Amino acid sequence: MGVAKLIARLSRPFPEARSAGWKRCAVVLRATAEQEAAREAFAAGRDLALVAGAGTGKTSTLVMMGSASRGQGLYVAFNKPIAAEARKRFGPNVRCRTSHSLAHQAVGRRFQGRLDASRHMPLSPTARLLGLDRDLAVDKKRLRATTLARLVMEMVRRFCYSTDEQVAARHLGAVNGLDDRGVQYLLSDQMALAEQPFAAFRHLPDHRRVCGPVFAGSADLGGADADFIVDGLLIDCKATIRPHSLNRAAVQQLAGYLLLDYDDTYSIDRVGLYLSRHGSLITWTVPQFLNGLGARAPLPQLRRQLRDHLRQSKQAKRPAHG
Repeated sequence: MGVAKLIARLSRPFPEARSAGWKRCAVVLRATAEQEAAREAFAAGRDLALVAGAGTGKTSTLVMMGSASRGQGLYVAFNKPIAAEARKRFGPNVRCRTSHSLAHQAVGRRFQGRLDASRHMPLSPTARLLGLDRDLAVDKKRLRATTLARLVMEMVRRFCYSTDEQVAARHLGAVNGLDDRGVQYLLSDQMALAEQPFAAFRHLPDHRRVCGPVFAGSADLGGADADFIVDGLLIDCKATIRPHSLNRAAVQQLAGYLLLDYDDTYSIDRVGLYLSRHGSLITWTVPQFLNGLGARAPLPQLRRQLRDHLRQSKQAKRPAHG
């Protein structure tokens, strides 16, 4: 029997799909007993988790489940090619998306400036920020300041991706043309530079250096977390290419984070914007910041007012019962 005839014999769209009058419906192979059980459980509205290895028919089972209902469904894929392939198999009642596209739909506008900006600062300004204003002679090899800057940033990146607590020699990448003695000499210069960004924070206890802090009021906005809090300084990072024209939204976002700390968990006494493409940190004391925004009430009162407003708004949106 030819392959085409075999597939035609095994192919069997579900009756529900035919009766729905869909113009596009995936061809479904004959279900196994386990797939049929999964489909029935799904059609009955029961909670269901499919756990199986690669190539065992999980997606085919999901296609069967999708065709068993006229309700709307969502298939979340790891990347675009998988989502595009899934669209060819599922019926029109199932949307096929990537997790990244869902995240962008939910919060993408808030971070569009960062997404549009380049991820990489050119090496020349990086070298200047690191204080690398001259080349380094190692044996007979001369390493340019920009090369040294690249090596330092690679060390920092490898350290940040590791579980190590200190920058170490193993975080230095390969350097062509240097023997062991030359590498050791280079390390003595690079280690201090790579450790420099972290040195000021080493002495701080964990609760005084927080990455991605969540506030007491975050849930009132459906989830909101800032970038960093370091020793009482609330920092929000911006990747704008025009630092002199920061919009009002950037400042309002920073103010929102400050006010969402209802119970003063983080003891914030300063706020700042870090312009990552320019290596600049702009800071204000909390009184300076609030005065600049025209606030007349003290911070605790502003926090209570925001909390009451958000919770009253949420209560008013709930549907009435009875």
